[in-house]
Amino acid sequence: MCRVSWMIVALASLAGSAVGQIVQPPAKAPAAAPILERQVTPLAHIEKRGAGPIPVVLIPDMYFDWTVFETFMDRNSDRYTMYAVTLPGFGGSEPPPLTKDDHPGQQVLLRNAAAAIAQLIRDEGLTNPVLVGHGMGGNIAMRVAIADPAAVGRLITINSTVAVALGSPNAATPLSERAQFVQDTIAPKLWKTPQREWNLRNRSMLTAAVKDAYRAHQLATIAESVPLRTGVLYNLEMFSSDLSPEITRIQAPTLVIACIPDLEHPMTSKEQIRESVRQQHTGIPGGEIVFVEDTRHFIMDDEPARFDTIVESFASGESVEGAQDL
Repeated sequence: MCRVSWMIVALASLAGSAVGQIVQPPAKAPAAAPILERQVTPLAHIEKRGAGPIPVVLIPDMYFDWTVFETFMDRNSDRYTMYAVTLPGFGGSEPPPLTKDDHPGQQVLLRNAAAAIAQLIRDEGLTNPVLVGHGMGGNIAMRVAIADPAAVGRLITINSTVAVALGSPNAATPLSERAQFVQDTIAPKLWKTPQREWNLRNRSMLTAAVKDAYRAHQLATIAESVPLRTGVLYNLEMFSSDLSPEITRIQAPTLVIACIPDLEHPMTSKEQIRESVRQQHTGIPGGEIVFVEDTRHFIMDDEPARFDTIVESFASGESVEGAQDL
């Protein structure tokens, strides 16, 4: 598995579904459904900044709030009109309510997040906005583009997953039959995780997710503020999620940003990371991918100038240096 979802990697190990272990789930998962058939829990926060001509919606990764994009917003206030969001359950907010009959395979929280982003686009009257999603935020951005192709002008994902691999990146791990396995095998182990162990694993992963040690500490503190229940619920839905049958419906020009870390993974080579990310996204029509070498998950902190240039080029409809067709 590549480093595109640092929290998912940590929790896969915690749940006993380690990288490199090929899993054969026993039951077929329901198809991904970006549309929510219940009242939408609104976004916890929308931070609007800038007065530029291009509207940009910024969606953070799991556990984080809008502030992970704050320095990007400060640097680009003349270029874009930006809406950085905090998803329900993060930033001190409550997650969407679940019923006793809900289970991770239904992906209620992820579908709610996509519906709430779509509502933001409608409420603000945004025309052809650029959606920028980091980690899980990229998965949610894809859901918006799948559900309402006309609502999205351009789509940028950063270290995101179409479906979390439950085995090694070059193994033929089934990605369509997973919900029952997650519910029966992964969920019980995650729910039994002590809070202290949960926090230690998160903090350990974050030390490898950004180069600056103090920034890693800041991010870990934010992650630790999220209740364990909320974290488990979102993670189980990500484990259950598989957008691969739907990504062919994305019509917006799409750029996949894949960070290739300066650190060597003990079980996955950098070339395997590249191939894994490429394979996951090859179904996106007309999509492009750019590999950013020697940077970690939080590219906006590690390589701010490079990140700004990539976003500016793609958002403006120009060629991105180093981008390749998927």
